[in-house]
Amino acid sequence: MKAIYRDHPDAGMHAAAEWTLRRWNQKDWIAEQTKLWTADKEGREKVTLKRELQARNWYVTSEGQTMVVVPGPQEFTMGSTDSDSMKFSVEFAHRVRISRTFAIMSRHVTLEEFHRFNAGHTPPAYLVKVSPTPDCPIHGVAWYEAAAYCNWLSKREGIPQDQWCYETNAAGLVTKLKPKYLSLTGYRLPSEAEAECATRAGTQSRYSFGEAVALLDNYGWYQKNSNEQSWPYGEKKPNDFGLFDGHGNLFSWCMERYANYSTVQEVVEDQEDKVLEISSAVNRVLRGGSWSGQPSLARSASRVIYQPTRRNYINGFRVSKTLITLDSKTLITFD
Repeated sequence: MKAIYRDHPDAGMHAAAEWTLRRWNQKDWIAEQTKLWTADKEGREKVTLKRELQARNWYVTSEGQTMVVVPGPQEFTMGSTDSDSMKFSVEFAHRVRISRTFAIMSRHVTLEEFHRFNAGHTPPAYLVKVSPTPDCPIHGVAWYEAAAYCNWLSKREGIPQDQWCYETNAAGLVTKLKPKYLSLTGYRLPSEAEAECATRAGTQSRYSFGEAVALLDNYGWYQKNSNEQSWPYGEKKPNDFGLFDGHGNLFSWCMERYANYSTVQEVVEDQEDKVLEISSAVNRVLRGGSWSGQPSLARSASRVIYQPTRRNYINGFRVSKTLITLDSKTLITFD
């Protein structure tokens, strides 16, 4: 099992092996293996990552975070069909194409990882209670803070600043999305389509594991089984793409403003948000459900909205990154 975790090229198998090893009390071994992967990786983007992706569809960042590669093009039905009794009106079913290849973090950013970015971050007492250990996902993060983390991770990975996906002011605060950010190589929050595509992992059912709510206990933390707190990743089964906690534990911020879905019959290409300026008054989207939420909120198609300044106790994030663009046949990180 250790060899599968260490060497298997498929991200789904890698994640399944990790889940098994954690159940076998091998967390210390996993931590040691992660140290080997991350040793001397800061600023290694152009050299090591290319070699890793030639051998497998996952890689590990300098922060020890597994990134799952989703090859483009991906075409799927985004939203919920009328057969889903849990469907909300904002989940109109429509065909979407993601032409680029992208990578998405297999889990949420943790408290420990966020504190390396912002050592002065001091969560209020109620957040400490619901996220009791450093390997729990970071709670109460505003969209702006999640975006700033993405720029910081890009810097840590040695990605040139002109490839970062967010513009900042003189104080270093995120103010807008960069033009054509889906063609840039920096880390960013996932688009809504990327988030749903990665969560579905090739399925069109209510959840990535099927329709049955009774099976949700095996894959996610929600109101019924969470004991009113979040949990470290890897306690529940991953999906076939290798994502943990796609259904529950913590909502994840997405890149775009909230907007109604397309109602046209043609396939819609996933593209950049047309409004690049970030307004604190304009809601942005979160995906994935939470430890305090109902099963309906943990569905693959579920979407909720908050203002980007909102530090809700059920808000977290995972990062994403473009690897191959629509008009390129090579990894765009290696010129």
